[in-house]
Amino acid sequence: MARYFRNLSLCLISIITGSLLQAQCMTYPVAFNTRVNAASEMVIGKMTSATCYQDAQGNIWTANIIQVDAWLKNAKSDTEVAVITPGGTVEGAAALVFPSLAMLPGKRYALMLDQSAPVVQSPELALAKPGMIQTLSVADAQGALTEEHGLYYDLHAESPQTEFELLTQVAALTGQEPVTPEGRPYRPRPYTGGTLAVPRAITSFTPNPAYAGTVNTLDWLLISGSGFGASDTVWFPNANDGGATLIYEPVPTDINSWTTTDISVKVPTQTGSGTFEVANLFASSSPLTIRFAHLSINSAFLNFASSTRQRYYLRDLNGGGGYTLKMNSAFFASAAKAPFERAVETWRCATFVNFWVDTSAVATSAIASDGECTVLFDPGLPLGVLGRATSRFNGGGALAFCEQENTVWWLTEVDYQFADPPFTGFTWNYGPGLTGGTEFDFESVALHETGHAHGLGHVIDAGAVMHYAIVNGTTSRTLSADDIAGGDEKMGYSTAATCFDPAPSGSPMALLTVSSCILTQALPTLSGRYLTGKGQQLTWEVASSADYVRFELERSLDSYSFEGVTDVWADGSKAYTYLDKAIPARQQVFYRVKGIAPDGTARISPVVEITLPEVPLTVTYSQENTNLEIAGMQTQGVLKVFQLDGKLVQVWQLTTGTQSLSLNGLSAGVYAYVLQSGVQQAQGRMMVRP
Repeated sequence: MARYFRNLSLCLISIITGSLLQAQCMTYPVAFNTRVNAASEMVIGKMTSATCYQDAQGNIWTANIIQVDAWLKNAKSDTEVAVITPGGTVEGAAALVFPSLAMLPGKRYALMLDQSAPVVQSPELALAKPGMIQTLSVADAQGALTEEHGLYYDLHAESPQTEFELLTQVAALTGQEPVTPEGRPYRPRPYTGGTLAVPRAITSFTPNPAYAGTVNTLDWLLISGSGFGASDTVWFPNANDGGATLIYEPVPTDINSWTTTDISVKVPTQTGSGTFEVANLFASSSPLTIRFAHLSINSAFLNFASSTRQRYYLRDLNGGGGYTLKMNSAFFASAAKAPFERAVETWRCATFVNFWVDTSAVATSAIASDGECTVLFDPGLPLGVLGRATSRFNGGGALAFCEQENTVWWLTEVDYQFADPPFTGFTWNYGPGLTGGTEFDFESVALHETGHAHGLGHVIDAGAVMHYAIVNGTTSRTLSADDIAGGDEKMGYSTAATCFDPAPSGSPMALLTVSSCILTQALPTLSGRYLTGKGQQLTWEVASSADYVRFELERSLDSYSFEGVTDVWADGSKAYTYLDKAIPARQQVFYRVKGIAPDGTARISPVVEITLPEVPLTVTYSQENTNLEIAGMQTQGVLKVFQLDGKLVQVWQLTTGTQSLSLNGLSAGVYAYVLQSGVQQAQGRMMVRP
C-alpha cells in the first residue's frame, strides 16, 4: 500500500497577539512612543493574503501582504508592504509560534514597521514583486494595532482609540501628517459608535461551556436565532488579547451548516470566553464560556476536498515514550534551569505527559528544524517578548486506509526561547520564592509555554495557567482544573493507537505514572571509550538497584536515530559494563542506555559520543597468488569487478575486518574494481594473469 508523508498544503496563520506590567501572551509592554520612534515607517492597511517560505535552518516564515491605505510615518508611494512573521507551512514542514504577530485576511491594522531589524525575506515574493518592502514589525505583536468596530486596540493599552485619535497621536510624535500612497492627505474614517444593529437576534446556543480548537462533533457550537441570512462569518472573542478584538477561522469548512435560523460552527482554537457575533450584525445575549483550547492544523492532506481542521498527536520520538528537552550550555548553567524543570514536572505529574528534561547541557544554540527540542536564552527575541515556544509538526497517511479524518499528524519537536535579562528592561524571579516588584516569574512563564508545547491554546480565565496574560510581581504556578482537563484530553488521543504509525513518528506517546513523573529521579549515567582492536566499552551506573528491571543499550551514527545493541537484565548491581564489538561505518558513534523501571516506563541516560581511530580502506592485489587483500572494512560492504568496457563480471558481499578474495574465477585480463564499505570507498585497476 502506498504511503504518503507530507505537511500542510495551506499557509498556517495563527492568531497570536498579545498600571502593573500585564504580559499578554508572555509579552511585556513597550511604550507607544518608543515603538513609534523605533519604527522606520508606519502604515494603516488591510491584510489581504499571505505566503509562506523556509530558511536554511528549516524555520518557516509568513509574508503577510498589507494593502496600504495611508502612510503615517516616512511616506512612500508603495501600495503594498509585506510584514514578516514566524510560523507557517512550506512543502512538508509546518510551525506554530507562541507568541507572535499574526493577522487575519480582511482585518485592518495600524503597523509599525522595522526595516532596521534583520529579516529572512521571501525570495519568491521578491521575484514576483521586486522592490516590495519585506520587514518585521516593531516589538512583534505590539507593532500592530488591530481595528475592531472602528476602534484600534493596542495590545497593552487600557482603552482603544478612534482612527482620528490614533493619527493625531502619531502625528504629534513624528511631526508628519498621514498621506495616501498617491501623496494626497489621508482623512481618518469617522467613528460611528460600533454598535450592532440587532443585538438580540441570537436566541440560544449550545454547548456552553464549550471547548475550542477540537475536532469532536460534540463540541460544534449550535447557534439558533433569526435573520442570519446567507452563509457568512461567526466572530469570536480573541483569547490572545482578552477578548478586546474578534477573530474567525479563515477556513470555510469550519462552518458546518448555515440557515437563516440555525448555524453549526467549529469553535476556533484562539477563541476565549465572552460574547460572540454573527456576521458582525448579531451579538449573543450571554457569554460563551471556553474551558480549554486545543491547537489544531488546517490542511487538505490527505484527500480532503479543501482545507479542514485536524488534530495532531504527541508521540514517542525519544524511544522513552515521548520527547526530550535539551538545554543549551548557557541556560543549563543558569538559575533558570531549576524553575524550568519544575514547570515541566508540574505538567508531567498533572497530565502524565511524557516530556523529559535532559540532565546534561548541549552545545547547540540554534532554533531550527533539526529534530531537537532546544531550550535557551535568546537575546534575539523581539523587544517585549518574555518567552516563546515554536512547535513543529508533520503528517502521514495511506490512501484508502489512513486518510482524511484518520490522517496522522504529530508534533516533531518544540523549541523554547526565553528573554535574556541583560538585553531586557525587566528582571526574572527564578524562585522558588514568590515574585515581587517589577519582576516576572520565570517558572510561571515556562509553565505557560510548556502548555503550548503540550498542545493547548489560550483561555480568558485569570485562574488558569493558560490564561492569555501574566502580571509582574505575581506567580501562576498551579494548573487549574480546566488546564488539566485540556491536557488530559490531549493525552487521551495521543496515547491511543492510530490508524498506522508513520515511520518518522515513532509510536503513540507512553503515559507516565505517578511513580515516574518526578524529574528529580536519577537517570542512568553512561560513559564509554574505545578499546584498541576490541571495540567500544560502555559502562553505566544507577543510584539504586531497585529503580530498574533491565537496560536497553542503543547505538547511533548521527545522535538522532538509535538502534538496539543489547538488553541487560538488572541483577541488583549499581554498575554495568558491555563491550560493543561492532565496527561502525563512521568515526563518531553515539550511545545511550534506557533504564526500564518496574512500572514499564523508561528513563534515558544522556547520549555519549566515542571517537574511533581512523582506519583507511585498502585493496591490495597480489599477482603471485591472484588474490585481493581487503583491509579497513568498518561495516559490511560490496566489491564489484568490471571489464574495462563497463560490463559487471563479479560481485562479492563482504563482512567487516580484513579478508582475502581469490580471483581464480576470472579470465586473464585487465579489470576495474569498486569497493564500497559504509561511507568509505576505494577503486582502481588490476591485472589477472593467465
